[in-house]
Amino acid sequence: MAACHNPSSTTFGHISYRGARVHIAADDKDGITIYEAHAPEIDVIITDVDMPVMNGLEFVRHVRGLNTTIPIIVSTGLQDRSRIDCFRDDFGVEHFLDKPFTVELLCEELLGVLSSS
Repeated sequence: MAACHNPSSTTFGHISYRGARVHIAADDKDGITIYEAHAPEIDVIITDVDMPVMNGLEFVRHVRGLNTTIPIIVSTGLQDRSRIDCFRDDFGVEHFLDKPFTVELLCEELLGVLSSS
């Protein structure tokens, strides 16, 4: 599932083409709704640090309240790593993608996450 404030249909279209089923959320609140409706079929969540309705940290906090073990990939364009450390330290997020990233890099990260879970 991808909950991003500006999801690229091209990026996630390439992932779908490679065989993954992708749920794209318009924003973080929509992401929570989609996750609650489709949790059993979602293997990984991709989200952003900065989101329009609630920030990425609030989104991850909410998801962790529903599922403490689902892998989450957080994408960010932030240079301030202290905000990133909150995701790792407070919510066990281990996977981060610096923006901009390529489809290939995203696919590599997804494969790594899915093969280790």
